[in-house]
Amino acid sequence: MLPYINFFGLEIQTYSIMAAIGFALTAIISVKLGKNRNIPSEKSLLALLVSLVGIFAGGHFLFALTNMKEISSLVSKGEFSLSSVMPYVSGMVFYGGLVGATLALWIYTKLEPSVSKTDFFDVFAVSVPLFHTFGRVGCFFAGCCYGVESDFGFSSAFNTSALHYGVSRFPVALVEAFANLLVFMLLLTLYKKDKFRDRLFFIYLSLYAPIRFVLEFFRGDEVRGFVFGLSTSQFISLVIIIGLLIYTFIKFLRRSSKSK
Repeated sequence: MLPYINFFGLEIQTYSIMAAIGFALTAIISVKLGKNRNIPSEKSLLALLVSLVGIFAGGHFLFALTNMKEISSLVSKGEFSLSSVMPYVSGMVFYGGLVGATLALWIYTKLEPSVSKTDFFDVFAVSVPLFHTFGRVGCFFAGCCYGVESDFGFSSAFNTSALHYGVSRFPVALVEAFANLLVFMLLLTLYKKDKFRDRLFFIYLSLYAPIRFVLEFFRGDEVRGFVFGLSTSQFISLVIIIGLLIYTFIKFLRRSSKSK
C-alpha cells in the first residue's frame, strides 16, 4: 500500500488525495446533472457541501458508536483523554456517513424549497457511488480496509495492526471501488435517459446494500463492531434490504387495490 506521498518533502495522505479528487469530480458531475433539472450551480454545490458535512459527522459518529465499549472502558478506568480516545473516534463507517449525508441533504431541501427535493436526491444518488469509488481506492492505499487472508491479494507493512504486516490479503477495497463505479455508471445512464425519475436513490440503495452485505464476508478488519453475529455494515445492509422489500410490497398492494 501507499499511505503517504512525498511531495517536495511534505508527506500527504494518499487517502486525502483520493478523497479530494473524488470530491472535485463529484462536484463537476453534480453541477452538470443539476443543470439538466434546472438546479442552479451554486445550489448544487451548496447541497454537495452540506452532504459532505453530513458524511463526516455521521461516519465518525457511527465509528465511535461501534467502539463504545472501548470508550466506556477508558472512562471507567479514568484514562479518558483526547489522545487515548482518538483511535476509537477518528475512523469512519460508510453507512453512518450515508445516513448523515441523507439527513443533511433532507434538511437543506426543507430550507431550499425553490428546488424539487426529489431532483436533489436523484443527483445525490448518482454522486454518492462516484465519491465512494475514490474513497475506497484511498482506503486501499491507506491499508485500513484490508481484506481476509488470501493467496490472491496484496501484502503490506502499512496495515493498522502489526499482526497483519506482510500478510497477503484480498483487495476488498478495490473490488468495492469497482462495484461502486459500475453502480455510478448505471445510475448516470438512467439519469440521462430520465428513467426511474424520483426513484434513483432507492435504486442506489437496492444495488449497494446487497453488494456491501456480500463484500463484508471478505473484510478482515473487525474494528467496526458486530450486531447479532453480523458486522455493523452487514446488519445495516440487511435492514435496508428488508425495508426496501417491505416498501416495494406495500406499493404493489396499493397499485393492485387501485386497479380493481
